[in-house]
Amino acid sequence: MENRLQGSGRFPPEPGGNDVKEKEMLTAQEKARILAKIRKDSYGITLEQMKQYFIKHQHAREIGDKKMMEKIEYHLTYINFHYECGLLATGQYDKLPEVIKNW
Repeated sequence: MENRLQGSGRFPPEPGGNDVKEKEMLTAQEKARILAKIRKDSYGITLEQMKQYFIKHQHAREIGDKKMMEKIEYHLTYINFHYECGLLATGQYDKLPEVIKNW
Protein backbone atom coordinates (compact mmCIF):
# COMPACT_ATOMS: atom_id res chain seq x y z
CA MET A 1 0.00 0.00 0.00
CA GLU A 2 1.31 3.42 -0.91
CA ASN A 3 1.97 5.99 1.75
CA ARG A 4 -0.80 8.53 1.90
CA LEU A 5 0.01 12.02 3.01
CA GLN A 6 -2.36 14.29 4.82
CA GLY A 7 -2.47 18.01 3.95
CA SER A 8 0.76 19.95 4.18
CA GLY A 9 -0.66 22.71 6.34
CA ARG A 10 1.35 25.27 4.39
CA PHE A 11 -0.33 28.35 2.97
CA PRO A 12 -0.70 28.78 -0.79
CA PRO A 13 1.37 31.31 -2.71
CA GLU A 14 0.10 34.84 -3.05
CA PRO A 15 -2.63 35.16 -5.66
CA GLY A 16 -1.89 36.96 -8.87
CA GLY A 17 -1.07 34.47 -11.61
CA ASN A 18 -4.55 32.99 -11.72
CA ASP A 19 -6.22 33.60 -15.06
CA VAL A 20 -9.45 31.93 -13.92
CA LYS A 21 -11.54 34.85 -12.69
CA GLU A 22 -14.81 33.14 -11.87
CA LYS A 23 -15.46 29.88 -10.12
CA GLU A 24 -18.10 27.69 -11.64
CA MET A 25 -20.27 26.12 -9.02
CA LEU A 26 -20.05 22.37 -8.63
CA THR A 27 -23.39 20.62 -8.42
CA ALA A 28 -24.36 18.73 -5.29
CA GLN A 29 -23.96 15.49 -7.25
CA GLU A 30 -20.43 16.40 -8.35
CA LYS A 31 -19.48 17.29 -4.77
CA ALA A 32 -20.97 14.02 -3.52
CA ARG A 33 -18.85 12.07 -6.04
CA ILE A 34 -15.71 13.87 -4.94
CA LEU A 35 -16.52 13.29 -1.26
CA ALA A 36 -17.14 9.58 -1.91
CA LYS A 37 -13.69 9.35 -3.54
CA ILE A 38 -12.16 11.21 -0.61
CA ARG A 39 -13.73 8.79 1.89
CA LYS A 40 -12.65 5.81 -0.22
CA ASP A 41 -9.08 7.14 -0.19
CA SER A 42 -9.22 7.67 3.62
CA TYR A 43 -8.90 11.46 3.33
CA GLY A 44 -5.40 11.18 1.89
CA ILE A 45 -3.69 11.18 -1.47
CA THR A 46 -0.70 9.38 -2.95
CA LEU A 47 2.20 11.08 -4.64
CA GLU A 48 1.13 9.51 -7.94
CA GLN A 49 -2.37 10.96 -7.54
CA MET A 50 -0.89 14.39 -6.86
CA LYS A 51 1.28 14.16 -9.98
CA GLN A 52 -1.80 13.21 -12.02
CA TYR A 53 -3.74 16.15 -10.58
CA PHE A 54 -0.97 18.54 -11.67
CA ILE A 55 -1.04 17.07 -15.19
CA LYS A 56 -4.84 17.02 -15.44
CA HIS A 57 -5.18 20.56 -14.04
CA GLN A 58 -2.59 21.95 -16.45
CA HIS A 59 -4.32 20.26 -19.39
CA ALA A 60 -7.71 21.55 -18.21
CA ARG A 61 -6.30 25.10 -18.05
CA GLU A 62 -4.87 24.77 -21.56
CA ILE A 63 -8.21 23.71 -23.03
CA GLY A 64 -10.31 26.03 -20.85
CA ASP A 65 -12.03 23.28 -18.83
CA LYS A 66 -12.80 25.33 -15.72
CA LYS A 67 -15.10 22.63 -14.34
CA MET A 68 -12.27 20.05 -14.20
CA MET A 69 -9.98 22.60 -12.60
CA GLU A 70 -12.59 23.35 -9.95
CA LYS A 71 -13.14 19.65 -9.21
CA ILE A 72 -9.43 19.10 -8.60
CA GLU A 73 -9.15 22.25 -6.47
CA TYR A 74 -12.24 21.28 -4.46
CA HIS A 75 -10.80 17.82 -3.77
CA LEU A 76 -7.42 19.15 -2.66
CA THR A 77 -8.95 21.88 -0.51
CA TYR A 78 -11.31 19.45 1.20
CA ILE A 79 -8.42 17.21 2.28
CA ASN A 80 -6.33 20.21 3.44
CA PHE A 81 -3.82 20.40 0.60
CA HIS A 82 -4.17 24.18 0.49
CA TYR A 83 -0.61 24.91 -0.61
CA GLU A 84 -0.77 22.47 -3.52
CA CYS A 85 -4.23 23.73 -4.50
CA GLY A 86 -2.88 27.28 -4.47
CA LEU A 87 -0.08 26.26 -6.82
CA LEU A 88 -2.60 24.81 -9.25
CA ALA A 89 -5.02 27.73 -8.96
CA THR A 90 -2.22 30.16 -9.80
CA GLY A 91 -0.81 28.02 -12.61
CA GLN A 92 2.51 27.28 -10.90
CA TYR A 93 2.88 23.80 -12.40
CA ASP A 94 6.66 24.15 -12.41
CA LYS A 95 6.58 23.78 -8.60
CA LEU A 96 5.72 20.05 -8.85
CA PRO A 97 9.35 19.04 -8.13
CA GLU A 98 9.17 21.03 -4.87
CA VAL A 99 5.98 19.18 -3.91
CA ILE A 100 7.63 15.84 -4.74
CA LYS A 101 10.76 16.74 -2.78
CA ASN A 102 8.70 17.65 0.30
CA TRP A 103 6.45 14.61 0.09
